[in-house]
Amino acid sequence: MNKRQANKMALPVGAGMDMAAAAVWSTIAVLLTTAMMVVQIMVKRNDGVAAAKPSLPPVVSITSLIIPVITRGPRAVVDELYRKLGSVFTISFLGMKKMTFLIGPEVLRDFYTRPDTEVHHDAVYQMTVPIFGKGVMYDVDINTRAEQIAFCVEALRPTKLRSNAVTMVRETQHN
Repeated sequence: MNKRQANKMALPVGAGMDMAAAAVWSTIAVLLTTAMMVVQIMVKRNDGVAAAKPSLPPVVSITSLIIPVITRGPRAVVDELYRKLGSVFTISFLGMKKMTFLIGPEVLRDFYTRPDTEVHHDAVYQMTVPIFGKGVMYDVDINTRAEQIAFCVEALRPTKLRSNAVTMVRETQHN
């Protein structure tokens, strides 16, 4: 076998090696492309989740509102903040307390219809504790409150109210 014949025989082996290397590189390219696509899909999903979360409302410091409240009154200042910041905004009392304003039916509906597990009304309704007493309504846990509300709803049905009308009149006339 001469040198020329040996080169011809070596070509298929060399071509086979090139094909094997090409197959490895092609596999690596496919895997990298797939990985990049998966990462892009995950990023898009996370962006969608982040976009679905509502952002916190704008916060205004009470110190910037002192003079306007004195000169124009609190109602005028709240109206101005509503025009500037929209339906939801927060006033910070030196970072110690925050009061968030919800103005308009579109945001109030959300506040009153969400379950207590999402929106905690306790702080808002603490003023009712002296009215109803300790251990009633907003001075108790959510489950007890749900039972009390169910009892109140039943007691306030028109048929129940009619049946108690005489007692109510009697109690109000004697006080």
